[in-house]
Amino acid sequence: MEHIDVINKIIEAEHNAQNIANEAHGHRDALPEVIEEENRKLREWYFSRADQRIALVSEQEDKIAEEQLALLGQNLASELAALEATCESRREVWADRLYEMVIKL
Repeated sequence: MEHIDVINKIIEAEHNAQNIANEAHGHRDALPEVIEEENRKLREWYFSRADQRIALVSEQEDKIAEEQLALLGQNLASELAALEATCESRREVWADRLYEMVIKL
């Protein structure tokens, strides 16, 4: 290889190195915007997942509340029926007692 060829290869290598360095600087300069965009995408993804989980938990809580309300309604109806049955079975006894209390006054 002649000296001129070696010098040309060195110059070519230097140009390639400068091109690589310029490209690296360009990537470095663009990196904050890339990071910001990735951060925005991740934030949107996490908020979306959080919204989905909140909706799921809310739906489950509503279902549990409805079940508990229905159970309370059943218990209330049962207690009311028992109270009405007690009232019906003791109506005459209470009426007689009340009558005696009024008469004895």
